[in-house]
Amino acid sequence: KETVGASEVFRLGLIKARSISDELPIIYTVRMQNTGTKPWPPTAALVHHSGPVMDLAILSLTELPPKSCGDFFVELTVPKATTRQNMKSCWVLRDTATNQPLGPVLMMEVDVKPEGDHDDDDDEETEGKKKNASTFEDDDDDDDDDD
Repeated sequence: KETVGASEVFRLGLIKARSISDELPIIYTVRMQNTGTKPWPPTAALVHHSGPVMDLAILSLTELPPKSCGDFFVELTVPKATTRQNMKSCWVLRDTATNQPLGPVLMMEVDVKPEGDHDDDDDEETEGKKKNASTFEDDDDDDDDDD
């Protein structure tokens, strides 16, 4: 596997559904801060790293001075899903000219569990949250956070 080169992961959202009968468009406003000492270059972008692309292979960003915040509009399309699936898609903040990481990984998670699926995975989901709690800055169930 390729190393991402980022030290933080932020979850954009978690969608739980019985099925997704048609593609599902989602738009997020993501506020990011340049915590570094140099401005982000004009070639800064969110670049798809893993999982379903969700119609977002790359999103060009603007230059961002050190210690400044910027709001970016992320438009995703969650694919159809009628069978049990857990999709995790990740995008990395990179300088596309050098391929160097500039910041965190953003992750979108979709969990599809069809009606009548009686797996005993509720304990696994709870355990997974405990295991991942240190990975995410905000691991509560409030999906509108725009960290």
